[in-house]
Amino acid sequence: MRVRVLLIASVSTAAVFASEAARAQDAPSQEKTSQGTAPQALPPLEVTAPATGTRRGPSRNATRITRPQTRVHVYATAPLEDKGTDADKLPSTVSVVDSKQIERTGSLNITDALQQNVPSITISEVSGNPFQPSVQFRGFDSSPVAGTPQGLAVYQNGVRINEAFGDTVNWDLIPTAAINSVTVVTNNPAFGLNALGGAINVQMKDGFLYHGAEINTMGGSFGRVQSSAQWGKQIDKFAVYGALEGLHDDGFRNFSQSDVRRFYGDVGYRNDGNEFHLNMGLADNKFGATATAPVELLQQYWGATYTTPQITENRVGYVNLTGKVEATPSWTIESSIQTRH
Repeated sequence: MRVRVLLIASVSTAAVFASEAARAQDAPSQEKTSQGTAPQALPPLEVTAPATGTRRGPSRNATRITRPQTRVHVYATAPLEDKGTDADKLPSTVSVVDSKQIERTGSLNITDALQQNVPSITISEVSGNPFQPSVQFRGFDSSPVAGTPQGLAVYQNGVRINEAFGDTVNWDLIPTAAINSVTVVTNNPAFGLNALGGAINVQMKDGFLYHGAEINTMGGSFGRVQSSAQWGKQIDKFAVYGALEGLHDDGFRNFSQSDVRRFYGDVGYRNDGNEFHLNMGLADNKFGATATAPVELLQQYWGATYTTPQITENRVGYVNLTGKVEATPSWTIESSIQTRH
Protein backbone atom coordinates (compact mmCIF):
# COMPACT_ATOMS: atom_id res chain seq x y z
CA MET A 1 0.00 0.00 0.00
CA ARG A 2 2.85 2.38 0.76
CA VAL A 3 4.23 2.11 -2.74
CA ARG A 4 0.82 2.76 -4.26
CA VAL A 5 0.31 5.91 -2.20
CA LEU A 6 3.64 7.34 -3.26
CA LEU A 7 2.92 6.56 -6.89
CA ILE A 8 -0.44 8.35 -6.79
CA ALA A 9 1.07 11.34 -5.04
CA SER A 10 3.75 11.73 -7.65
CA VAL A 11 1.22 11.52 -10.46
CA SER A 12 -1.07 13.97 -8.75
CA THR A 13 1.74 16.45 -8.25
CA ALA A 14 2.64 16.27 -11.90
CA ALA A 15 -1.00 16.78 -12.81
CA VAL A 16 -1.24 19.78 -10.48
CA PHE A 17 1.82 21.38 -12.03
CA ALA A 18 0.36 20.83 -15.44
CA SER A 19 -2.97 22.33 -14.32
CA GLU A 20 -1.23 25.37 -12.87
CA ALA A 21 0.57 25.95 -16.10
CA ALA A 22 -2.63 25.65 -18.10
CA ARG A 23 -4.50 27.90 -15.65
CA ALA A 24 -1.83 30.57 -15.92
CA GLN A 25 -2.39 30.74 -19.63
CA ASP A 26 -6.21 30.45 -19.54
CA ALA A 27 -6.90 32.26 -16.31
CA PRO A 28 -9.74 34.44 -17.59
CA SER A 29 -11.80 31.46 -18.73
CA GLN A 30 -11.56 29.47 -15.48
CA GLU A 31 -14.44 29.60 -13.05
CA LYS A 32 -13.63 30.61 -9.48
CA THR A 33 -15.01 29.17 -6.32
CA SER A 34 -15.18 30.71 -2.98
CA GLN A 35 -11.91 29.00 -2.05
CA GLY A 36 -9.98 29.55 -5.30
CA THR A 37 -9.53 27.61 -8.50
CA ALA A 38 -12.02 24.88 -9.40
CA PRO A 39 -10.71 21.30 -9.08
CA GLN A 40 -9.44 19.65 -12.27
CA ALA A 41 -10.22 16.02 -13.24
CA LEU A 42 -7.10 13.86 -13.55
CA PRO A 43 -6.62 11.98 -16.80
CA PRO A 44 -7.03 8.22 -16.63
CA LEU A 45 -3.88 6.12 -16.14
CA GLU A 46 -3.12 3.33 -18.58
CA VAL A 47 -0.95 0.47 -17.40
CA THR A 48 0.44 -1.78 -20.11
CA ALA A 49 2.62 -4.88 -19.80
CA PRO A 50 6.15 -4.71 -21.20
CA ALA A 51 6.48 -5.82 -24.80
CA THR A 52 7.42 -9.47 -25.17
CA GLY A 53 10.27 -10.04 -27.56
CA THR A 54 12.37 -12.97 -28.67
CA ARG A 55 15.35 -13.58 -26.38
CA ARG A 56 18.56 -13.29 -28.25
CA GLY A 57 20.94 -16.16 -28.11
CA PRO A 58 24.71 -15.90 -28.08
CA SER A 59 26.29 -14.53 -31.19
CA ARG A 60 27.87 -17.00 -33.55
CA ASN A 61 31.05 -14.98 -33.46
CA ALA A 62 31.16 -15.01 -29.66
CA THR A 63 34.11 -16.71 -28.00
CA ARG A 64 33.25 -20.23 -26.95
CA ILE A 65 34.37 -21.28 -23.50
CA THR A 66 35.42 -24.93 -23.42
CA ARG A 67 35.40 -26.56 -20.03
CA PRO A 68 38.14 -29.15 -19.41
CA GLN A 69 36.86 -32.71 -19.44
CA THR A 70 37.70 -35.00 -16.59
CA ARG A 71 39.76 -37.98 -17.71
CA VAL A 72 39.12 -41.25 -15.90
CA HIS A 73 41.98 -43.72 -16.12
CA VAL A 74 40.95 -47.37 -16.07
CA TYR A 75 43.49 -50.11 -15.50
CA ALA A 76 43.32 -53.85 -15.84
CA THR A 77 43.20 -55.81 -12.61
CA ALA A 78 43.73 -59.25 -14.15
CA PRO A 79 45.96 -60.75 -16.86
CA LEU A 80 43.11 -60.85 -19.39
CA GLU A 81 41.82 -57.67 -20.98
CA ASP A 82 38.76 -57.03 -18.82
CA LYS A 83 36.71 -53.87 -18.28
CA GLY A 84 39.19 -52.65 -15.67
CA THR A 85 38.88 -50.56 -12.52
CA ASP A 86 39.24 -46.84 -11.89
CA ALA A 87 42.72 -45.82 -10.78
CA ASP A 88 41.50 -44.25 -7.53
CA LYS A 89 39.90 -47.54 -6.48
CA LEU A 90 43.09 -49.59 -6.73
CA PRO A 91 45.00 -50.20 -3.48
CA SER A 92 48.30 -50.34 -5.37
CA THR A 93 50.50 -48.40 -7.74
CA VAL A 94 49.84 -48.87 -11.46
CA SER A 95 51.99 -47.57 -14.33
CA VAL A 96 51.02 -47.75 -18.01
CA VAL A 97 53.25 -47.32 -21.07
CA ASP A 98 51.32 -46.88 -24.32
CA SER A 99 52.36 -47.44 -27.93
CA LYS A 100 53.27 -43.77 -28.46
CA GLN A 101 55.78 -43.86 -25.62
CA ILE A 102 57.24 -47.10 -26.95
CA GLU A 103 57.58 -45.65 -30.45
CA ARG A 104 59.28 -42.53 -29.08
CA THR A 105 62.25 -44.58 -27.82
CA GLY A 106 63.10 -45.76 -31.35
CA SER A 107 64.18 -49.12 -29.92
CA LEU A 108 63.09 -52.65 -30.68
CA ASN A 109 63.61 -53.52 -27.03
CA ILE A 110 60.53 -53.00 -24.87
CA THR A 111 62.60 -52.74 -21.70
CA ASP A 112 64.00 -49.38 -22.89
CA ALA A 113 60.50 -47.88 -22.81
CA LEU A 114 59.84 -49.36 -19.36
CA GLN A 115 63.04 -47.89 -17.95
CA GLN A 116 62.23 -44.42 -19.31
CA ASN A 117 58.56 -44.24 -18.27
CA VAL A 118 58.03 -46.42 -15.19
CA PRO A 119 59.48 -45.37 -11.82
CA SER A 120 61.47 -47.94 -9.81
CA ILE A 121 62.40 -50.00 -12.90
CA THR A 122 66.08 -50.54 -13.65
CA ILE A 123 67.71 -52.50 -16.46
CA SER A 124 70.93 -54.54 -16.35
CA GLU A 125 72.71 -56.71 -18.92
CA VAL A 126 73.81 -59.64 -16.83
CA SER A 127 73.58 -61.97 -19.83
CA GLY A 128 76.14 -59.89 -21.75
CA ASN A 129 73.81 -58.68 -24.52
CA PRO A 130 71.52 -55.61 -24.59
CA PHE A 131 68.68 -57.62 -26.15
CA GLN A 132 68.58 -59.99 -23.20
CA PRO A 133 68.17 -57.58 -20.30
CA SER A 134 67.19 -58.22 -16.72
CA VAL A 135 64.32 -56.06 -15.42
CA GLN A 136 64.27 -55.10 -11.75
CA PHE A 137 61.17 -53.59 -10.19
CA ARG A 138 61.59 -52.53 -6.55
CA GLY A 139 64.26 -55.17 -6.08
CA PHE A 140 62.38 -58.04 -7.74
CA ASP A 141 63.80 -59.53 -10.95
CA SER A 142 62.49 -60.70 -14.27
CA SER A 143 65.55 -62.07 -16.01
CA PRO A 144 66.52 -64.47 -18.82
CA VAL A 145 69.40 -65.79 -16.69
CA ALA A 146 68.62 -69.17 -15.18
CA GLY A 147 69.08 -69.32 -11.43
CA THR A 148 67.96 -65.73 -10.82
CA PRO A 149 65.20 -65.57 -8.18
CA GLN A 150 62.25 -64.44 -10.28
CA GLY A 151 59.80 -62.12 -8.54
CA LEU A 152 57.77 -60.69 -11.43
CA ALA A 153 55.06 -62.41 -13.47
CA VAL A 154 54.92 -61.39 -17.15
CA TYR A 155 51.81 -61.83 -19.30
CA GLN A 156 51.22 -61.34 -23.01
CA ASN A 157 47.56 -61.06 -24.02
CA GLY A 158 46.60 -62.79 -20.81
CA VAL A 159 49.03 -65.70 -21.35
CA ARG A 160 51.89 -66.17 -18.91
CA ILE A 161 55.23 -66.09 -20.76
CA ASN A 162 57.54 -66.97 -17.87
CA GLU A 163 59.36 -70.02 -19.15
CA ALA A 164 58.59 -73.39 -17.56
CA PHE A 165 62.23 -73.90 -16.58
CA GLY A 166 63.25 -71.43 -13.91
CA ASP A 167 60.43 -68.94 -14.65
CA THR A 168 62.88 -66.95 -16.80
CA VAL A 169 61.63 -64.28 -19.22
CA ASN A 170 63.13 -63.80 -22.68
CA TRP A 171 62.27 -60.22 -23.52
CA ASP A 172 63.75 -60.55 -27.00
CA LEU A 173 60.84 -62.79 -28.08
CA ILE A 174 58.22 -60.00 -27.75
CA PRO A 175 57.78 -57.94 -30.96
CA THR A 176 57.95 -54.31 -29.83
CA ALA A 177 56.11 -52.80 -32.81
CA ALA A 178 53.06 -54.96 -32.09
CA ILE A 179 52.68 -53.85 -28.46
CA ASN A 180 49.66 -51.69 -27.69
CA SER A 181 50.35 -51.07 -23.98
CA VAL A 182 52.33 -52.38 -21.03
CA THR A 183 50.89 -52.23 -17.51
CA VAL A 184 53.13 -52.59 -14.46
CA VAL A 185 51.28 -53.33 -11.22
CA THR A 186 52.52 -54.09 -7.73
CA ASN A 187 51.92 -57.40 -5.99
CA ASN A 188 48.46 -58.70 -6.86
CA PRO A 189 47.32 -62.30 -6.21
CA ALA A 190 45.16 -62.18 -9.36
CA PHE A 191 48.34 -62.54 -11.44
CA GLY A 192 49.23 -65.92 -9.97
CA LEU A 193 52.67 -67.32 -9.20
CA ASN A 194 55.85 -65.26 -9.01
CA ALA A 195 53.86 -62.03 -8.66
CA LEU A 196 55.33 -61.32 -5.24
CA GLY A 197 56.99 -58.13 -6.43
CA GLY A 198 54.42 -57.30 -9.10
CA ALA A 199 53.38 -58.17 -12.62
CA ILE A 200 53.95 -56.84 -16.13
CA ASN A 201 50.94 -57.19 -18.42
CA VAL A 202 51.64 -56.76 -22.16
CA GLN A 203 48.65 -56.15 -24.43
CA MET A 204 49.26 -56.56 -28.15
CA LYS A 205 47.66 -54.70 -31.05
CA ASP A 206 44.87 -56.06 -33.22
CA GLY A 207 42.90 -54.97 -36.26
CA PHE A 208 40.29 -53.22 -34.13
CA LEU A 209 42.91 -50.97 -32.51
CA TYR A 210 45.30 -50.37 -35.41
CA HIS A 211 44.29 -49.39 -38.93
CA GLY A 212 46.63 -48.74 -41.81
CA ALA A 213 50.19 -49.68 -42.69
CA GLU A 214 53.59 -48.49 -41.54
CA ILE A 215 57.23 -49.27 -42.32
CA ASN A 216 60.07 -47.97 -40.16
CA THR A 217 63.77 -48.43 -41.01
CA MET A 218 66.73 -47.10 -39.02
CA GLY A 219 70.49 -47.49 -38.94
CA GLY A 220 73.39 -46.52 -36.71
CA SER A 221 76.85 -47.22 -35.44
CA PHE A 222 78.50 -50.64 -35.13
CA GLY A 223 76.60 -51.98 -38.12
CA ARG A 224 73.15 -51.40 -36.63
CA VAL A 225 70.29 -51.86 -39.11
CA GLN A 226 66.73 -52.36 -37.94
CA SER A 227 63.35 -52.34 -39.63
CA SER A 228 59.75 -52.99 -38.66
CA ALA A 229 56.48 -53.20 -40.61
CA GLN A 230 52.90 -53.47 -39.41
CA TRP A 231 49.49 -53.57 -41.04
CA GLY A 232 45.97 -53.68 -39.67
CA LYS A 233 42.47 -53.56 -41.13
CA GLN A 234 38.90 -54.01 -39.91
CA ILE A 235 36.18 -55.41 -42.14
CA ASP A 236 32.78 -55.19 -40.49
CA LYS A 237 32.98 -57.49 -37.45
CA PHE A 238 36.33 -59.02 -38.38
CA ALA A 239 39.83 -57.58 -38.05
CA VAL A 240 43.33 -58.65 -39.13
CA TYR A 241 46.71 -57.42 -37.89
CA GLY A 242 50.32 -58.39 -38.62
CA ALA A 243 53.76 -57.13 -37.59
CA LEU A 244 57.27 -58.09 -38.69
CA GLU A 245 60.60 -56.97 -37.19
CA GLY A 246 64.24 -57.52 -38.05
CA LEU A 247 67.54 -56.26 -36.62
CA HIS A 248 71.26 -56.75 -37.09
CA ASP A 249 73.94 -55.29 -34.82
CA ASP A 250 77.65 -56.06 -34.81
CA GLY A 251 78.10 -54.82 -31.24
CA PHE A 252 80.88 -52.64 -29.84
CA ARG A 253 82.83 -55.66 -28.52
CA ASN A 254 84.26 -58.61 -30.35
CA PHE A 255 81.91 -61.56 -30.89
CA SER A 256 78.86 -59.57 -29.69
CA GLN A 257 76.80 -59.75 -32.87
CA SER A 258 72.98 -59.74 -32.55
CA ASP A 259 70.33 -60.89 -35.03
CA VAL A 260 66.61 -60.51 -34.25
CA ARG A 261 63.73 -61.79 -36.39
CA ARG A 262 60.17 -61.64 -35.02
CA PHE A 263 56.60 -61.95 -36.33
CA TYR A 264 53.18 -61.45 -34.73
CA GLY A 265 49.69 -61.85 -36.22
CA ASP A 266 46.14 -61.60 -34.95
CA VAL A 267 42.68 -62.38 -36.34
CA GLY A 268 39.73 -61.09 -34.35
CA TYR A 269 35.93 -61.16 -34.29
CA ARG A 270 33.70 -58.81 -32.28
CA ASN A 271 29.92 -58.77 -31.93
CA ASP A 272 27.61 -57.31 -29.23
CA GLY A 273 30.12 -57.39 -26.38
CA ASN A 274 31.55 -60.79 -27.40
CA GLU A 275 35.09 -60.87 -28.73
CA PHE A 276 37.41 -63.65 -29.89
CA HIS A 277 41.05 -63.49 -31.01
CA LEU A 278 43.41 -66.01 -32.55
CA ASN A 279 46.98 -64.72 -32.41
CA MET A 280 50.29 -66.33 -33.23
CA GLY A 281 53.96 -65.44 -33.01
CA LEU A 282 57.34 -66.62 -34.27
CA ALA A 283 60.86 -65.56 -33.31
CA ASP A 284 64.36 -66.69 -34.28
CA ASN A 285 67.08 -64.72 -32.49
CA LYS A 286 70.82 -65.21 -32.12
CA PHE A 287 73.05 -63.29 -29.72
CA GLY A 288 76.74 -63.22 -28.99
CA ALA A 289 77.20 -62.82 -25.25
CA THR A 290 80.27 -61.08 -23.86
CA ALA A 291 81.14 -61.85 -20.28
CA THR A 292 83.02 -59.70 -17.78
CA ALA A 293 86.58 -58.85 -18.80
CA PRO A 294 89.57 -57.84 -16.65
CA VAL A 295 90.16 -54.11 -16.31
CA GLU A 296 93.73 -54.45 -17.56
CA LEU A 297 92.44 -56.00 -20.80
CA LEU A 298 89.82 -53.31 -21.34
CA GLN A 299 92.41 -50.57 -20.81
CA GLN A 300 94.23 -51.82 -23.86
CA TYR A 301 91.11 -52.27 -26.01
CA TRP A 302 87.48 -51.64 -24.97
CA GLY A 303 86.19 -54.15 -27.50
CA ALA A 304 88.24 -57.04 -26.12
CA THR A 305 86.51 -60.25 -24.98
CA TYR A 306 87.96 -62.44 -22.26
CA THR A 307 86.19 -65.72 -23.10
CA THR A 308 84.55 -66.71 -26.37
CA PRO A 309 82.49 -68.04 -28.03
CA GLN A 310 79.31 -67.61 -25.99
CA ILE A 311 76.28 -67.73 -28.27
CA THR A 312 72.63 -67.74 -27.25
CA GLU A 313 69.90 -68.83 -29.65
CA ASN A 314 66.22 -68.26 -28.83
CA ARG A 315 63.43 -69.69 -30.95
CA VAL A 316 59.75 -69.70 -30.14
CA GLY A 317 56.43 -70.42 -31.79
CA TYR A 318 53.07 -69.96 -30.08
CA VAL A 319 49.36 -69.88 -30.83
CA ASN A 320 46.82 -68.33 -28.45
CA LEU A 321 43.03 -68.37 -28.58
CA THR A 322 41.30 -65.88 -26.29
CA GLY A 323 37.59 -65.23 -25.88
CA LYS A 324 35.31 -62.90 -23.98
CA VAL A 325 31.54 -63.41 -23.65
CA GLU A 326 29.30 -60.88 -21.95
CA ALA A 327 26.78 -63.09 -20.16
CA THR A 328 25.00 -60.20 -18.41
CA PRO A 329 25.69 -56.46 -18.12
CA SER A 330 27.62 -57.20 -14.90
CA TRP A 331 29.09 -60.64 -15.70
CA THR A 332 31.75 -61.40 -18.31
CA ILE A 333 33.27 -64.80 -19.00
CA GLU A 334 36.85 -64.78 -20.31
CA SER A 335 39.13 -67.68 -21.15
CA SER A 336 42.29 -68.47 -23.08
CA ILE A 337 43.88 -71.53 -24.67
CA GLN A 338 47.52 -71.48 -25.68
CA THR A 339 50.34 -73.62 -26.93
CA ARG A 340 53.98 -72.55 -26.85
CA HIS A 341 57.02 -74.27 -28.20
